[in-house]
Amino acid sequence: MKSIVYMLLFCTFTVVILGHPNDHGALIPYRAEKLPNGEWCIRPGYSCSERGQCCMPVDGDTYTYGCGRAWSEGSKVCFICNRESSMC
Repeated sequence: MKSIVYMLLFCTFTVVILGHPNDHGALIPYRAEKLPNGEWCIRPGYSCSERGQCCMPVDGDTYTYGCGRAWSEGSKVCFICNRESSMC
């Protein structure tokens, strides 16, 4: 029983420390499209180098997208967030 509790705590801390793609808007509907270079767009929560690589949200009036640094990560990641949110 003790080992199960330790395993659950380890998993919880791992998700908290490393983050999860859902933190970057992965649950918001987005368009998975092919880019001009033939590759697929990058989903929210995954590494990118510029905004043009990221998948666009389906509802462009409510949501915006981009490629930026997350506070918990050193690299840039794609994100989708609500335009009215101060966290965007």
